[in-house]
Amino acid sequence: MCEKLRDKNGPLLKKEIKRFVSNGRVCNLQEEVFALSGKMFCSLSFVPALALDHEGRIIAANEQFNNFFSIQNELTVGSYLKDVLYDSQIRNNQGEFLCPVLESLFTGACCNMENRVVLGKNVAVFTSLILDCSGRPLGILASYYELQLNDTGASGLLRLAACMREKVGNRDTYTLSHSELVGRYAFAIASRLGLKKLEQDMVFLTGLLHDVGKILIPERIISKKGPLTRGEYVIVLKHPLYSRDILAEHKHFHDILPAVTHHHERYDGNGYPDGLRGENIPLYSRILAVVDAFEAMTADRPYRKANCIALACTELKDNAGTHFDPEIVEVFIELVSEQFSCYGRPCFPSESKIY
Repeated sequence: MCEKLRDKNGPLLKKEIKRFVSNGRVCNLQEEVFALSGKMFCSLSFVPALALDHEGRIIAANEQFNNFFSIQNELTVGSYLKDVLYDSQIRNNQGEFLCPVLESLFTGACCNMENRVVLGKNVAVFTSLILDCSGRPLGILASYYELQLNDTGASGLLRLAACMREKVGNRDTYTLSHSELVGRYAFAIASRLGLKKLEQDMVFLTGLLHDVGKILIPERIISKKGPLTRGEYVIVLKHPLYSRDILAEHKHFHDILPAVTHHHERYDGNGYPDGLRGENIPLYSRILAVVDAFEAMTADRPYRKANCIALACTELKDNAGTHFDPEIVEVFIELVSEQFSCYGRPCFPSESKIY
């Protein structure tokens, strides 16, 4: 059985809800829950991440964020982001927001993958604005990715990618969030494998766009709660080819076409669309195969509840060498274990043999 979610001092829900009730702080429950969620979001992120309250004050930031922007840990939490990074300014002389995260917080327009320069760093920024039950902002979650895309079309590429993702998200919010997480996980693996920074960026981009072809699959199939018919399943199997064809129309995406096309190949050759085997499968595709499966297993879907982290990792390990590249599985499980251990709880039950 999977261990319940815990912080360093014990079970989160039991401890915190008891404190809410005993202190009569029901009115602050949403703010407190958001603060806890923000801390967990930052602790479990593989990339620079932070959480702000509704006033722009930092309530959580991970070590990667502090290292990325060369900030001392004691200057982060409790400070306003504008003071930490922007010398207390929010807008430039032209009235434009200096910070994409604060822009999202104060305008309500979330960044879906926007190329911005932050303190001299070329970054893609993702934000998620969190609202309370009355629709007012509780705060915002943000993650940063430093990019080294190698041509002057980088900004256009990112805008195009964001536009494609927005179209998918308008129909299927699960695919949008799924693809972002796949991109994050794939980026972490690429970094751990020692790939060059440009290659890490391309793996990240591939993860974000690997399922864009699902926009061509009828919505009744995408959102179906019950089992798919044989005919519906055949249609779903075509989505890697649909993704390839959509991305092929734009020259900036040509380098990631093989990875997108083959992200459902199996290491033993029994995958699709071409039945590639072993290292004949592009490396980016082998990375995506692992993280795509992991994210799908650990997410709630209309037809089933999410599996816990330990069971998902066990499934990956059991299928290493058949479905998945064993080296990629080993690296990813190591990463997941490290991230969850940093949050103050083991990733796996003590009897697990994943280690």
